[in-house]
Amino acid sequence: MAIFLGIKPGETRDGQAGATYRVVKIALAADAKEVVIGDRRFAVGGTTLGVWHGSDAGTWHGIVDAILARTVKVRELPQLKVGMDDDADLKGMAVESGSGGADYAAIVAKVTRPIAVVTSGYRGRRDWRITVVEPTADNGLVVTFDGTPSDYRARFAVAETL
Repeated sequence: MAIFLGIKPGETRDGQAGATYRVVKIALAADAKEVVIGDRRFAVGGTTLGVWHGSDAGTWHGIVDAILARTVKVRELPQLKVGMDDDADLKGMAVESGSGGADYAAIVAKVTRPIAVVTSGYRGRRDWRITVVEPTADNGLVVTFDGTPSDYRARFAVAETL
């Protein structure tokens, strides 16, 4: 089953970080079988992740490797670039627009390994959040964690012997 974060079937979302910044737009068909980003149309499959994020400045921190995020602070991890890297695990498209006043992101991607979507509160100062999405054995996706990055790391921390 596909997963959509920040957008529901039949909705269109858009925004831009300022008059001279790129416009970010995503539309999810009412039957959730098609996603449109800009002028590109994508068919939705079981391992499709769709994301809409629009909020205050510094709140979009991108997609990172969920396995690495178990032991490293998310702000120290490199972002995975949907549709740009040689990473066949994230085929699709991402459009982002960010400035000192706002952050907007729209993503549609085929996910074949665990990934994490990272956001935070105003200007990255508070309310950091990590949502981990993983593929399932039956060709779908599931959210396996949604909470703070520190709670996520604590969940996988190795117990030390004193």
